[in-house]
Amino acid sequence: MSYLVSRSGHGRRLPEVDVAVFVGGRYLASPYFGSVFTTLLAATELKRAGARIVLAPQTIGPVRTIKEKVALSRLLATADIVMARDRQSEDFLHHFAVAGPRYLRVPDVVYGFDHGSDEDGRAVLRAAGVEASGRPLLAIADRPLVAMTERSGVSAESHSRSLAAAADLLSAEFELVFLSTTFGAPGYDRDDRVCGNQIRSLMRHPEALAIGRQEPPVEALTAAYRQCAALLTTRMHPIIMGMGQGTPVVSLAYEPKCVGQLEEFGRRGWALDLGASGYEIASTVRAAAEANRAEISQRGSELRRDVGRALAESLAID
Repeated sequence: MSYLVSRSGHGRRLPEVDVAVFVGGRYLASPYFGSVFTTLLAATELKRAGARIVLAPQTIGPVRTIKEKVALSRLLATADIVMARDRQSEDFLHHFAVAGPRYLRVPDVVYGFDHGSDEDGRAVLRAAGVEASGRPLLAIADRPLVAMTERSGVSAESHSRSLAAAADLLSAEFELVFLSTTFGAPGYDRDDRVCGNQIRSLMRHPEALAIGRQEPPVEALTAAYRQCAALLTTRMHPIIMGMGQGTPVVSLAYEPKCVGQLEEFGRRGWALDLGASGYEIASTVRAAAEANRAEISQRGSELRRDVGRALAESLAID
């Protein structure tokens, strides 16, 4: 059985395949990811050639115009399977009520990442100035909050102060390291390190927070997260990289997608508001670090197994 995995096939000759999977993209929510219009053109062409169509978007909606609604309806009707990453996207699909495709809720954690070796992880930590001290390790990953603070009403400065307060409260118990997690997006690594330096500048004990000089390869970063007792993040990818391999993650959730990933593990309480206080953040991190990692890892394996079975059944794959 042959497969095509693509963001958008429009604009180039499409191969003959049995299954076409369109991944990523915020359908109708962003002009610079694969839009619903270009995906519709490619999916329609492949469907006519006999391929089965799987849509795995980052986000679905919102619908702003009649033209967009018509295009999205046609795209959904073309698909055999549509994956929804969280409850919000799933509810949107059911509200749209397009007959034909099967809707599967597929949390991002099932995709996972390649796990680097333990030595790769230790090398990342050494490069950030972290040496074995006998204390558990807490990794922090923050991001610029300009767009998010407009929606939440939490200022970037207030957010940084809360993280700094939490870091100070935790510094006696944990070794602290700030690691950028942007997967090489232009400028993002620099912006993330600015956030790390901002947090450190607001701490009473700034020397307690080590900051990685540059973002390591994904495999090495995943391995570094595996060395940690817990992660504290406003980014999405550390949730996937951490929970997927059993490392507890506390999320300052800027979007429902962050909450949705933790809900799949029965850990809704680890998703805090952006405006959470330093004390609330620190208390939640302490509790998460005591969680049973084997149970978290087992749940990740169950999610991957269940999604794999559902896809195989829907596509009649042996």
